[in-house]
Amino acid sequence: MKQLSEIRSNWHNSFLRGDVEILKDIEMPSFKAVNELGIECRDARYSTINKRVSDGRWFKSSVYASDVSLDILELGDTCIITGLGEIRSKDSTIRRIFFSEIWIKINEGWKINQIHTSNANI
Repeated sequence: MKQLSEIRSNWHNSFLRGDVEILKDIEMPSFKAVNELGIECRDARYSTINKRVSDGRWFKSSVYASDVSLDILELGDTCIITGLGEIRSKDSTIRRIFFSEIWIKINEGWKINQIHTSNANI
């Protein structure tokens, strides 16, 4: 699980930095992000991230992700991770989200296939 934890942390950090090239490496070609706005496929998501980064409307460099609660269910080469997470800056919580992630082990490495998020108004 250490390998998955490290890859997952790298994936979160890459998302918050807007590093699409690393996201492409960690996300499967079939990757989808599901949230209250709908379903976003991989390429549309990358386009949105790149545009917001270039417009200066992405996360500040001091922002980081933190898990408040985490459940991990490993089923052979598939791992389902659910929990409550936060996007934080030094002194405040920017957003709290419930999430579920589907990770698949391919050639001894983990790739994410799907994330589902919803705002946690708690």
